[in-house]
Amino acid sequence: TEVELGLRRFDAKEHDILNKGKNDIYARIKLIYTNDDLDKKKPFDDFFLNLELGSDDSSIVNAVNVYASLYGNRILSNLTGRHRGIVSAHFDFLRNEAFYYGSQSINYNVFSNFNIGSRTKLTTILGGGPVVLAAVPDPYLHFGESRTYDYGPGADVRASATLSTLNRFKFGIDYRGGYFVTISGNKSHHFLHAVSTSASMRIWKNFGVNLYSGYFRLEGHYQDHNNVNKDYPFVRIALAYNSEY
Repeated sequence: TEVELGLRRFDAKEHDILNKGKNDIYARIKLIYTNDDLDKKKPFDDFFLNLELGSDDSSIVNAVNVYASLYGNRILSNLTGRHRGIVSAHFDFLRNEAFYYGSQSINYNVFSNFNIGSRTKLTTILGGGPVVLAAVPDPYLHFGESRTYDYGPGADVRASATLSTLNRFKFGIDYRGGYFVTISGNKSHHFLHAVSTSASMRIWKNFGVNLYSGYFRLEGHYQDHNNVNKDYPFVRIALAYNSEY
């Protein structure tokens, strides 16, 4: 379990986060349940929930990410490190001042763990799979007050790496890419790119400081209208409690 409370600076309009960005207070909670020692995974042996709340102008809820393992097994046993292949279900929701994005997907992921010396560990995740359904805002669509978005199926990819050392420092990088074709709405296809970096330092017992930077971009390519691209750069700093320390 990890709980954060901190400050966030972002700029969804001017693309000048340092000079023209906005500040707001945000909170985040991350819940993790895992049977990490098991090589064979059954449904919900691993479960992850990330909830981010903020005070910007878009919404109180800025992010919801849910991950649940469906099936997994040990793979690549002849290679260095410990590797597992896991089929997982995902629900992802992003909402900020630039755009919102929601999707449900099924991924196949390769989780790899490496020991570098006695006090340093590297964890990597590489995954991807079909997006069952995704939705994004469409500025050209107006089906009454309740429908201003496109939705359809597609695919996504995920990659991340986390380095932890001395039971005190963590450094990470994360990428999420998504693509889908509209089946209801204006004829279009959409790309999502979400990349972020993080650095954490444990200060005392289970308390520490977390730093983040990131860039989210949603590209909408329309057949009968001008393309629409939305960008959301941000930086964050937070005090954190982490039970994993």
